[in-house]
Amino acid sequence: MRSVRVLTSLAISSVALAGGALALSAPAASAATGPNSEQCEQAQVGSNEAQKSLDALKKSGASKDKIDAATEILEQAQVAEHEACATISGPVHTGAGGTQGGLSTTEMTAGAALIATAAAGGVVMMRRRSSEN
Repeated sequence: MRSVRVLTSLAISSVALAGGALALSAPAASAATGPNSEQCEQAQVGSNEAQKSLDALKKSGASKDKIDAATEILEQAQVAEHEACATISGPVHTGAGGTQGGLSTTEMTAGAALIATAAAGGVVMMRRRSSEN
């Protein structure tokens, strides 16, 4: 009986620790997804400068290699701007929803019967073990 108490307390404490870790990490995860105004502003300035540089090269009649290099720098700056300034909003569209619609009454009854059988087997084993001691 003592080992059952120890196992139960270990299970409860591990669930509590996992729940606490999740509770502490959830605000940090949501805070990390929001835009940082300073980083966003810097990324926008970098993107604007890259655009001006590309426009100046095109007006001056620069070589194709220089224009291609400036275009690549502009694309990288625009990606950085998007990553720094993007906000997450709205629901996540994840597909069909798993078992949401396809579970029948027969399957639910069979699952409940399996769980009840396992619980009853556990009770019988515990009683048999306690009567032997």
